Amino acid sequence: DTSKVITVSNQGWSKIATVPPSSVAAVDLTNLSSTYVAYKVVISNLVPVTNAVYLMLRISTDNGSTFKSGATDYRWTTWTIAADGGSAIDFSSTEQTGIVICGLDGGYQMANNTSFGWSGEIHLNNPSSSTNRCALIHHSNYLNSGGPAGSSCVGSGYYDTAIAVNAFRLLFSSGNIVTGK
Repeated sequence: DTSKVITVSNQGWSKIATVPPSSVAAVDLTNLSSTYVAYKVVISNLVPVTNAVYLMLRISTDNGSTFKSGATDYRWTTWTIAADGGSAIDFSSTEQTGIVICGLDGGYQMANNTSFGWSGEIHLNNPSSSTNRCALIHHSNYLNSGGPAGSSCVGSGYYDTAIAVNAFRLLFSSGNIVTGK
């Protein structure tokens, strides 16, 4: 029955932009279009100025003029484990001003060590849809502020309204971004 065949495209990924953050409060990626059904953001060594913070993402529906930051705008979950053999921690919430990517809990918050920042990938799926929620998945590693160990983190989240998204912002819970690629 050919009605159940799924066709997979071999078009691959297209590099759209390079944004090297340095001494900024946030990194904004604007002009997301309906040309693409998904966006993949690859980040290397994103480092906060402030120690013991978490990384989060906010979306925009007006191409970056404003970013959604209501206390119940987002739903998300992350699963984090420290490389020193610590137990896995699952965080989830409907009461944050953004989708927390990593580092919410004290022992798992990010260190401001320039030799081991946040590195990972964020996949934004179906951002231009006004009938489906724009969802994201992420995976990463970073140095936690609770000691010399790194942490690995995976998770997902979405803006809790079905609306077309045309920009998003990455920022730390406090302070600027020192560097990143």
